[in-house]
Amino acid sequence: MTIGEIRCGLPVGTTAAAVPFTRPLPAVRLATWGAPRRPPVSGALTITLLGGFSVTRDSRRADDAAWERRVAQRLVRFLLLRRDRAVSEDEALETFWPDRRLDSARRSLHVAISRARRVLDAQDSQSVIDASDRVYHLRLRPADTVDADQFEMTALAALGEPGSSRLRSLELAAALWGGEPLPEERYTDWALGWRERLCDLHVAVLAAIADEYLRYGNLVAAGRRAAELVELDPLNEGAHCRLMVAYARAGRRSQALRQFLDCRRALIEQLGIEPSFETARLQQRILSGERV
Repeated sequence: MTIGEIRCGLPVGTTAAAVPFTRPLPAVRLATWGAPRRPPVSGALTITLLGGFSVTRDSRRADDAAWERRVAQRLVRFLLLRRDRAVSEDEALETFWPDRRLDSARRSLHVAISRARRVLDAQDSQSVIDASDRVYHLRLRPADTVDADQFEMTALAALGEPGSSRLRSLELAAALWGGEPLPEERYTDWALGWRERLCDLHVAVLAAIADEYLRYGNLVAAGRRAAELVELDPLNEGAHCRLMVAYARAGRRSQALRQFLDCRRALIEQLGIEPSFETARLQQRILSGERV
């Protein structure tokens, strides 16, 4: 198991289930309200990449039978992750049919494109998969939405937002996280960088939320978000430290010290290293009763 998989929330055998910071707060529920929803546009696509791949058009989700061939789904996912550039025929063939003869691979590609268009394209409209001169480009329309795009834009804006509204914006971003990005492509090289970037962004959002709650003295909410981070990645020392601070400030010194031991155990068992100087120093300050 890779650290990238841990960041995406895969089972790792070490959890923060014993952490008592689990009661949702009214303020958090309020912070997850989204902007007013616009009425759906006829023929618009709703594409889900977080927590699993799906395509919905006019409130009808395309099932496996609609795609007919699983490779058609994978080809669409491949093109979605490369919307910033065109994909050559050679690149597509090398990715999905590397061992086929050229003529056979081309036929398979054309069939996959045809199946994908049947799912993605509305009647009497231009195809969203542009093909010319053996180059392919997926061009979504303004009304089409991709959940991973919405999360990424909201998260980046929230992380850069100053002032009192930052916490609300961060919570809105966290509410858009639907789960592991494209778990269907968990071990695929061409999805790895994109998956890790989104997982890292999710971690950054949760860490920033925990920091904001600590700053405002909301120790229950801070601990809950820090516990989520530990659950996602037991090797994240920053998450352990945030949880230790939340416990210590709440007057739960023994729980804070036990959290340090959980952190140390995870690092030694999985990486063979001791906690950093900063983490060890935090433990010593808590042990001596200093304010953290």
